[in-house]
Amino acid sequence: MYRILLLILLVLSCQDWYSPADSSDGIDDNSISFPAFINQNHWHLSSPPDLASQDSSQTLKTRGRMIWYNPYEDAKTQNIWPDSVTSSQANNNTTKILEIKTDFHGDGYDTLWNGIMIPLHLYYDLDLSQEEFLDVWLNADGVQDDHIKLHIDIGDISEDWNDNGILDTEDEQVYGSMGDGILSDGEDIGVDHCTNSYEDGWGGCLCDVYDDAIYDSDLGGIYNNPTEFCLSGLTYAEAKAINPDIVKSPLFDETDPNGDNWCYNIGDCSTDDYSRINGTEGNGQAMGYRYPDTEDLNKNNTLDIRNDYFTISINPLQTKNDPSTLVVTETQDNGNLTGWKLLRIPLVSFDQVGSPGWDDVRSFRLRVESTGDNSQLLKIAKIEFGPI
Repeated sequence: MYRILLLILLVLSCQDWYSPADSSDGIDDNSISFPAFINQNHWHLSSPPDLASQDSSQTLKTRGRMIWYNPYEDAKTQNIWPDSVTSSQANNNTTKILEIKTDFHGDGYDTLWNGIMIPLHLYYDLDLSQEEFLDVWLNADGVQDDHIKLHIDIGDISEDWNDNGILDTEDEQVYGSMGDGILSDGEDIGVDHCTNSYEDGWGGCLCDVYDDAIYDSDLGGIYNNPTEFCLSGLTYAEAKAINPDIVKSPLFDETDPNGDNWCYNIGDCSTDDYSRINGTEGNGQAMGYRYPDTEDLNKNNTLDIRNDYFTISINPLQTKNDPSTLVVTETQDNGNLTGWKLLRIPLVSFDQVGSPGWDDVRSFRLRVESTGDNSQLLKIAKIEFGPI
C-alpha cells in the first residue's frame, strides 16, 4: 500500500519529486520511486560524516574533488533495461541518469572521499517506517578501484558542508539576519561567500570582511578590483607563505582554491565538459538559476547541524554471483551484461549514527570513498523505497 505524502509544492511538480515506481525496469512491485534523486540540481555538496561515527576519517582534509551531473543526452532506456517496452508516445525511449565522477589525487592521504546530499523534507513529509528495502539501479563499469565504497546515509544530516559552524550563504542580509532571496550579480560569489583570491581550499574564506560595495558590482567588476572588495584578510598566497597549515595544498586549480567556479554550456565550456557544472560562483548565469546559493537546504534560516542518521557502506562492484550479494538483478542484452544492476538493500541492515527514526526521513546523502588516483565513475538510473 502506498503511503500518503504531504507535498509542499514550491517550483517543482509532484511528478518530478515522487511517483509510484514505473515498470521500465521490468520489475513489478509496490516500491515508490523518487525521480528527484536523479536530477543533478537537487543535489548539493555534502557535509562530512559525524565525527563520532565509524567514518570519522572522512573530513575536510580528506575530501577529494568530485562532480555530479546529468549527461547532456539521456541514456537509451533499453540500454539499461533491454526488455522494457518503449515508444515515443509513452515518452520513455530515454532515461535521465545521474553520473558521479571522482577526481581524487591522494594529497598525501591513502583514502579520499566526497559526497552529495539532497534535502528530502523540504518537499514532503517522508515516513519510511513501513518500507523494508532501498533499491538502487547502478552501473559501476567506470570504476577502476577494487576498494571503492559507496556510503548511503538517510535521516537528519548536518547542512554544514564546510564544517565551520556558520550558515554560509550568498544572500546579503537585508532583513536583520535574513536575505531577500533574490540573487544580485554582486552576490554570486559562491556559497562560501568568498572571492577566489581569499579562498582557503577547504571551502572557507580568508577575507574577514567585504566592502558592501561588492553587492553593487558584478563578477567582472569584482575581479577587476585590486582587492576584490576585501577590506581585511589574507589572500591564499599570503596565507600559504605565512602559515601553510591554514590552507589546502596542493590545489586542483590554483586560481580557484575552493573549486567553486561555475561554467557549463557557455563560452569555452561545452555541453560535454562537466568539470565545473556544480560550481556555485557565477552559476547565476545558468538558465533558470537566479537564486542565492546557501547551506540552508531546508529554508528555515538556520544552520541545522543535527546528525542522526542510518548509514550503510556497499561495494558498487559486487555482482549477483558474489557471496552475500545485494544484487538481485543484472540486465542482459542478447546474453551480454549491460553493466546495469539492481542492488536491493534491506533497511534493517543499516547501522545508526545518533538516534534516527524511519518515520521522519529528512535528508539523503551519498558518499564515495576511494583509494585510487584514477577517476571513478558511478551511474545511477533509479532510487526507490518499497516493501518486500
